Amino acid sequence: MHQDLTPANFFITDNRVSGVIDFGNLIAGDPRYDIAMWLLYQEPQDQISFIEGYGELANDPMVVKYLLIIIVNKILFTSTTHKKDDKEYLDKLRETSLSKLRDILSAIK
Repeated sequence: MHQDLTPANFFITDNRVSGVIDFGNLIAGDPRYDIAMWLLYQEPQDQISFIEGYGELANDPMVVKYLLIIIVNKILFTSTTHKKDDKEYLDKLRETSLSKLRDILSAIK
């Protein structure tokens, strides 16, 4: 989520991370959006405990709506930033994104 994990953005005290700075790419808002983002990038085996940890909020229908928005935006953004003639890459991206969405939806009760 941070997207800029470099040593300069960490505070270390007694060999432990005591702080993280430079959250310029993060936004504050609906926690269900954060849940959707985490589900999108987590490995399937980690999603079950993650969903259990968030409880009912992770099963909120809005999480699925955010997932759809995030995946569509990812596909659209990549489609506009890559060569349009790279059909194989774009098809693979769509297939991977939709597969990920199916996996997430099957994990959510």
